Amino acid sequence: MADEEILKIMKCVIDRSKFFNVIIAENSSISRTTAFRKIKWLLKEGLVIVDKIVPTQDGKEYSLTQKCLII
Repeated sequence: MADEEILKIMKCVIDRSKFFNVIIAENSSISRTTAFRKIKWLLKEGLVIVDKIVPTQDGKEYSLTQKCLII
């Protein structure tokens, strides 16, 4: 059984891909550190995938977009 934060993240990305900052904005009760750690775990387990990688405006960093594979 998944914990509460993982369920919130999964519900957030179930319909469409979203950037990490959007996931955080929609789930303000989850800290950035916790969300980052749990999304990383979801990626490792294959429950979400990276839909696309987009360079930021400064061209130095990339934002990941996750998309749900299974419910």
